[in-house]
Amino acid sequence: MRNPEVRSLPVAVRVFPAPAALDGDSRSGKFWRDPEGILFLHTVARPNGPQNLLLGVYRVIIAAQCVEEGLFYGDDLPKADIRVLKAYVARHLSETVAGGVKQLRLLTRREFLRLFYDLAYKARCLVIGSNLPLHLSRLAFDCAPARGFFAGGFSLGLWSYTDKRGRERPNGFRPRICVKYIDHERSLIAFTARNSPDEEDLIPEGSLSGEPKPGYKFPGHFLDLRTLAFALTDEGHSLEAVCESFGVRRGKKRASP
Repeated sequence: MRNPEVRSLPVAVRVFPAPAALDGDSRSGKFWRDPEGILFLHTVARPNGPQNLLLGVYRVIIAAQCVEEGLFYGDDLPKADIRVLKAYVARHLSETVAGGVKQLRLLTRREFLRLFYDLAYKARCLVIGSNLPLHLSRLAFDCAPARGFFAGGFSLGLWSYTDKRGRERPNGFRPRICVKYIDHERSLIAFTARNSPDEEDLIPEGSLSGEPKPGYKFPGHFLDLRTLAFALTDEGHSLEAVCESFGVRRGKKRASP
């Protein structure tokens, strides 16, 4: 007879097999190594405002310790708002470890994109955000249909230059970012190739030899916290809800009216 006090509980089990010993006979000659550096970013935009009327925050984490944090703002932010931001960073210190940057940084969108390029592409840090495609799209100056593997998605141009006629043009010497949604909770994100990559950019991830491979393109490391929360709970969450669910000490706060 079934005990009415016993209830079924769905249990999910993940198995992580130990990797085979790495030696000269390894077939692929590759292995996975977690990125030591992390770039966390989050943006907000004013409703019905211009694309670049935005604010953003970022944190740089190295070896699980915060070494830098700051704010950045869009090109069209009013001067009065910029003065408020400058006053804020002048009064507040960053929450970084000893040896980190103690003063909060305040960057323009273009300055932040230079930092983003250095960390996310050149240093191959892990980029983290909740609903990451949205935040990346707010940083972009143009958008186009993606091709190839990402066909059906979109391609974001984050970096640009001004030509002789004063027109903003895509910078082909910087990668674009392609995004393709699988469903409401999951998406694929990757860098595209760029013109004239440096030799170190052509070294495949996990390469044991460290030798450049012609034609290789670094896809980037991107983690959408919305996807991670869905994988762990099988439920969709807002950033505020997922902070509450996982007991984050200082999660997202509701904006004051």
